[in-house]
Amino acid sequence: MKVIDFTYKKTNSFSNLIIDLNEGKNSIKPFINREFDIKKIPEQIQEKSKQSINRKSIVKALKNQYKDISITNKVASNIDKLILENTFTISAGHQLCLFTGPLYYLYKIISVLNLTEHLNFKYPQYNFIPIYWMGSEDHDFEEINHFNVFSKKICWNKKTNSQAVGRMDTDNLLDVFNDFKQVLGNSEHGNTLLKLFKDAYLQNNTMAFSQRFLVNNLFGKYGLVCLDSDDQILKNNFISFVKKDILKSSYKQLISNTSFKLDKDYHSQAYARNINHFYIDNRGVRSRIYKDNKTYNLLKQKNIFTDRDIQQEIENNPKSFSQNVLTRALFKEFTLPNLVTIGGGGELAYWLQMKDVFAKEKIVFPMLKLRNSALIIDKINIKKLDKLNIQITEIFKNKDELILNYIKQKSSTLNLLSEKKLLEEVFTSIESKAIDDTLKRTIKSEKKKNLNTLNVLEKKLIKHEKKFHEDSIKKIESIKEKLFPNNTLQERYVNFSQFYLNYGDMFIDHLKIALKEDREFSLILID
Repeated sequence: MKVIDFTYKKTNSFSNLIIDLNEGKNSIKPFINREFDIKKIPEQIQEKSKQSINRKSIVKALKNQYKDISITNKVASNIDKLILENTFTISAGHQLCLFTGPLYYLYKIISVLNLTEHLNFKYPQYNFIPIYWMGSEDHDFEEINHFNVFSKKICWNKKTNSQAVGRMDTDNLLDVFNDFKQVLGNSEHGNTLLKLFKDAYLQNNTMAFSQRFLVNNLFGKYGLVCLDSDDQILKNNFISFVKKDILKSSYKQLISNTSFKLDKDYHSQAYARNINHFYIDNRGVRSRIYKDNKTYNLLKQKNIFTDRDIQQEIENNPKSFSQNVLTRALFKEFTLPNLVTIGGGGELAYWLQMKDVFAKEKIVFPMLKLRNSALIIDKINIKKLDKLNIQITEIFKNKDELILNYIKQKSSTLNLLSEKKLLEEVFTSIESKAIDDTLKRTIKSEKKKNLNTLNVLEKKLIKHEKKFHEDSIKKIESIKEKLFPNNTLQERYVNFSQFYLNYGDMFIDHLKIALKEDREFSLILID
């Protein structure tokens, strides 16, 4: 395995906001507490230590969530350490993607693990625990109900009626298992994956439990702790914040003001509402809460609450109230002794909108760190690129540009630069002989027309030349499709099983080595 470091900017796949956040630009600083820097961790610890954290609740919730799962000694030890005042967390949150969904799910968790290991080595007087904050309450089923292996979409077809995904049952995933089996075929690593899928989804009752089981099997040996946010114990502690948002609309203006400032240079990610919470009924259906005159209503439902009704419901049944993407950040940092939140580009943008709310509630704003990203290139495609004389670092260029560069390399007759230069010289000479300004404008106009004619002729020459390189062009198109399926980054599309099939458990071990925390975008070349 070989790793080539690449910058986020050169991939042309990350927003200016995220690039500037990663580079610590001044335009970002008003929206964060302190920029991520290993050397500044002690400062973050000192500040976070002043925030009251209900550690007993965290440990109690975790032990209850893990009671039916066999865990490693490292996970058990990490859970126990959370009771200690010198223990802090490094965390990432994510939805419950079916069988982990795309590769970046793994990259995010590995980013957490690597940073945690680094901090435990650098600051041995503290305990740093890696946390996967399970976003089990999201109800966008279409986002998480599939994964892609070898261009085959494995999809879970189920009617959900906007249910919180974590509460959904897994009773009809046998068809998905059978589809997956057909794709994998019969091999040692393929059978391991099928057993993992079967044990996680076909032998457990809910998506939340299945996800914890799956992630624990993949990352338990590294000590990763999965914490489900949809927990009665944890939500009991957050009641006062839920009341502020729903009964007093305390956060709308603060978020809107911050978003307005952010929009001057960037683009805010989420819309702040008067109420930034959902309600989950006894069927598991998650509905947005809104106020109409003096009553509280659920979107697309007939449920109506008075002020007194909803206040009593918050106090008596806090688990029924679910944060949206903005208030979820507040809930997480209120709950955990967290120092660093690791996330993807779009995800971290939400956090910037919450800076003033954190300040108002005196909850410490975490350091924000962009997760690692990578493109995995196997030896077959490496050899194909080499034969085409295309550098690996050029692969982020779009398909047409790669083809054009290849054609120009193969034929010197396609480049009309010398002819254009000669034409420029001729018209410059003619223009120098003209005294009248009107005539000069006419000469410039004619020069432009003639240059355009040369550009048209150049394109025709290229089009004609392409006919002699059809095989090579098809190879370039094939490589681009394999490395950038559906014209997107590989990490946003391909499931890890596609690589696990060849490398087994070593695949994740290799990723951990490749995705070091000081890297940006990694080109991972594998044998």
